[in-house]
Amino acid sequence: MGTSLNLFDDEEIAQTGRESIGAQSVVLRGYALPAAQALLAGVDTVRRQAPFRHMVTPGGLPMSVALTNCGRHGWTSDEQGYRYTREDPLSGLPWPDMPEAFDTLARAAAREAGFPG
Repeated sequence: MGTSLNLFDDEEIAQTGRESIGAQSVVLRGYALPAAQALLAGVDTVRRQAPFRHMVTPGGLPMSVALTNCGRHGWTSDEQGYRYTREDPLSGLPWPDMPEAFDTLARAAAREAGFPG
């Protein structure tokens, strides 16, 4: 019947492993698991400074997904459109710094995927 498109056909790969899915695309299954506690603590730190919220679309409807941001720029949406901002539109303060655990994981995963530096 052809190749299955189910991501979880192979129980071992479903939990861990590296899978190339394109010329410069790699899935690193389970890669973040060892850092899970630090990542969750980072989310909690960000959430306390910039709570999750349902932003509004340019059409005036609330988004179904609640989100927050961290780092130099955050993605925002309101009646004027979609954009990146340096400040949280609710507080007027800069978005919280990106937690170190996020940066560490991103750099390590990029190296593992073949993108050093």
